[in-house]
Amino acid sequence: EGSLRVDANVSLRADGSDEYGVKTEVKNLNSFSAVERSVVAEAGRQTGILDAGGKIVQETLLWDERDGTLRSMRSKEESHDYRYFPDPDLPPLRFDAERVRLLEAELPELPAQRIIRLMEEHDLDGRDVEVLIATRSLADYFEALVTAVGDAKAAANWVKGPLLKEANRLQVPVDDLGITPGDLG
Repeated sequence: EGSLRVDANVSLRADGSDEYGVKTEVKNLNSFSAVERSVVAEAGRQTGILDAGGKIVQETLLWDERDGTLRSMRSKEESHDYRYFPDPDLPPLRFDAERVRLLEAELPELPAQRIIRLMEEHDLDGRDVEVLIATRSLADYFEALVTAVGDAKAAANWVKGPLLKEANRLQVPVDDLGITPGDLG
């Protein structure tokens, strides 16, 4: 039986620049699809930070396959903290601007973007929205419930109250409770 374990490094740089960007490392990826999804997500995260004028922090990230999210495991102050051993058989991957544009178009809505959109579209409090997007499946459930009910505040209260309480009691995700948004609509 074979197994795959990959650590992917992601670093963006501006078009025409010879200077490499700050590198982040996504650890312990166990499938080619996980490598693809995590690298696309991390490239999108870095693009969002750079487009907003921010700086990338050198860190190690963990990919959560279930939620399709990245979590910071630890920050690295200096590159020597990583103890890199260059592999001459693995050249850096370079993407032209068109490929980057195509990859960006395939990115799902990032959590920070979803928070802002939900707050603006539904006039919800930021703390409420952070609870509602704790996982992608919970956020999707909430949005389906808003569509079914037609009232975002009522849907938010229902999800944050009885549904999450029952899901926590049973230790299952909300979408495994057997109650669809249509049932509540």
